[in-house]
Amino acid sequence: MMRQKNDITIGMALDNMISDLKLKPKLNEARIQQRWPELMGGPIAKYTTNIYIKGRKLYIQISSSTLKQELMYSREKIKVMMNTEIGDEALDEVVIF
Repeated sequence: MMRQKNDITIGMALDNMISDLKLKPKLNEARIQQRWPELMGGPIAKYTTNIYIKGRKLYIQISSSTLKQELMYSREKIKVMMNTEIGDEALDEVVIF
């Protein structure tokens, strides 16, 4: 069967649908939440109480003040790691609270 000029792949159709419905930020957030323990390690995940994206900022709530202070110095590294994970430059900033 020959492909028509206007034929698109399933992947392209899904990307278009995700874009049209503005689902990308929520999908990015879900991916980060799911992969957080593996990417950051068990000890950090244990003290992480909330992760969410608002606008182009990733908010990470940490229950340990010592760990919170330590992660403050790694915000840029975390941003790069999470942007790499979601395959997009979707995040401009990481907020640790």
